Formats: sequence, C-alpha cells, structure tokens
Amino acid sequence: SQGAIMALESTQQATLPAHRVVAFAGRFATAPRHAPAGLSVHLIHGDLDNVIAPRFSQEAAQALQALGGQVTHDSVPGLGHGIDATAFGHMVTRLQA
Repeated sequence: SQGAIMALESTQQATLPAHRVVAFAGRFATAPRHAPAGLSVHLIHGDLDNVIAPRFSQEAAQALQALGGQVTHDSVPGLGHGIDATAFGHMVTRLQA
C-alpha cells in the first residue's frame, strides 16, 4: 500500500517517471490536481481490505476520471490487504491492453 501511495503521488509531478502506474490497495495522499496526458493508472483493490479501505481506490479512480485521466479500477472479491492470483491477473491484463 505504501508503494501504491508513492506511485500515485508520482503522477502529480512535473516529470513523469513512467507512462503506466499500477497501484495495489492504495490511495492518493492528497487529492490529485491533474491527470497527466499519456499516463494510464490502474487501481486494484481487495473488497475486504481492512488496512486501506477499498473506497480510497474507488475515489482515486473517480477523481482521475473527472480530471480526464485514463484510469481503470478493479475490485477483487474476497481479498483483504494483499495481492492474490486474481489481483495479479488484473495487473497483467491491464498492462497488456
């Protein structure tokens, strides 16, 4: 989750370190101010996460969409705070698209 938060925050920098960001069980530390052109963000979150509430990744996706960003959000049924085969599969699918 900390890595996801850092990755999401990096999208708000003047110089982007990547063109795609995958964030597992994360959130923005502060609300995004813009959605950089040429960047896609993929949020993946377990619906049973009791460490970082799933609503945070949903809110991040909605905020980026409202700013015109290219964003996807996948909720993983039955997953807590972690990564399982389903979450990993979502990542692979999103990165191959």
